[in-house]
Parts: sequence; structure tokens; C-alpha cells
Amino acid sequence: DGGEVWALAIDAEQALLEYLDMFYKLGPAARALRRFGAIDFATTIAPGIRDVLLTGKTCEAVRRRAGSGHQGHGHDRVFDYDAVVMDAPPTGRITRFLNVNSEVSGLARVGPIRNQADAVMRVLTSAQTAVHFVTLLEEMPVQETLDGIAELRAAGLPVGGVVVNQARPVVLPEDRLKKAAQPG
Repeated sequence: DGGEVWALAIDAEQALLEYLDMFYKLGPAARALRRFGAIDFATTIAPGIRDVLLTGKTCEAVRRRAGSGHQGHGHDRVFDYDAVVMDAPPTGRITRFLNVNSEVSGLARVGPIRNQADAVMRVLTSAQTAVHFVTLLEEMPVQETLDGIAELRAAGLPVGGVVVNQARPVVLPEDRLKKAAQPG
């Protein structure tokens, strides 16, 4: 219907600086941390922090309301975006990636980090969220997809649909397919 598509590339370092400024009002001090390499150190020493920042930034886009001062479309909509799509890590890492905020929430008992982690988990586990899988019609990718779906369900995270990539048209006539499916 002539709608617009917006894209956002999230830089972990910039997201961490924004996070520190938003919750701890560090402002210029955060820029000093960057100069001293503290940001790289923090994201290297605690790799999960990158996942927290990426999911947090995505969830902020989901919750962003029209008129909040951020660029978006639709002045008459409650939310800035109709849908937010995030390209996540490979299937084998997806559950840990999405569940990292739950782990952080368990570590931080109170304060802004706990509040942020809880807010992200509310979005990720809500009915408006779905994790869709993309796979190839090959044994290993299909098995990884089945394993990923089982892991997400066990973690209480919402599963969406499965997209089959690089599907090829059937080249055998129907009668030959049926014959090939018969044993012996």
C-alpha cells in the first residue's frame, strides 16, 4: 500500500554509550570512557552485554510511540512502527541471545539494569513477538531449526513461522514422485 520501510544498523559501542547516558546520565564522561577504550573492554570482557544492548535497542524501537521525538512514520498511529524485524544470530545461538536479558535480570536485583532487562523480556515474551526461522531444505539446517524451536519453547519464548530459503521447483512428474516414495 505504498508503506515505508526503515532500517537501523545498531553499533554496540554507540548503543552502550546511549544506554549509559540514558540510565546513568554520564554524557561527556561516557565519551571519555570511549577514548580510554573502556567500551571495547566492557563488551569484550562481558560478551553478553552486546546481546543485551542489541535486544534492548530493538525493544526500544518496538515501544517507541509516535510523537516521541524519534523519526518514524505515521502521525496518527499509537506506535511509530507497524512491525520491527531483527536479524538475529544463527539458530544455535538464538535462545541464549534472546534469553540474555533474563539472565541479566537474575544478576541485577534492583536498579536501571534490572528494569531494562525486565522491560526487554516483557516485549520478547509478549503475544506481539514471534521468532521466525529461516532454513534450507537440507538435513542439517532443518534439524537445527527443529532444535531451535524446541529450545525457544522450553525457554518460554514465542515461536513464529518457518521460511524455507532457496526452495527449488519439483522437476519430477507426479507419477514418478509417487513411485520414488514407494519402498523397494
